[in-house]
Amino acid sequence: MRGGDFWQGAAAGFVSSLAGSGAQSIGIHGWGMVGVSAFSGGVGAAIAGGKAEEILFGILQGAMVGVLNHLQGEVSNKAWDLNSDGILQKNEADNWFMNGNGDIDVNGKNISLKGLKATDMTYDAKKGIYYLSTTKAFDCTSI
Repeated sequence: MRGGDFWQGAAAGFVSSLAGSGAQSIGIHGWGMVGVSAFSGGVGAAIAGGKAEEILFGILQGAMVGVLNHLQGEVSNKAWDLNSDGILQKNEADNWFMNGNGDIDVNGKNISLKGLKATDMTYDAKKGIYYLSTTKAFDCTSI
């Protein structure tokens, strides 16, 4: 405990978390997002009236928010991504499944449809979701 101002710490945490989420939503990921969070933590501390030392601690707090809240989620959520491009390819889905890792949750815009034959899709009317088996949907003879 440093004995600092509660509101400066709260502002640094709030602004850095908001900025980190915003950065991710516009496509800034990894250490770039951590940098945005760190800078924003300093801005939050400054807005709350912090002097140089409090602003420095706001930057450090923002970096910790970026790493522990946002970056950690990026790393654990994309363990299937073998080539780190953020796009799910057939070989990545097959590798994930063959190693017994279960389902992959990914935004539809981040799925490569190269080689896809969508004749074996199943629709779950209760959930409003289409399911697709990659082992059936991709014609392996054309690859």
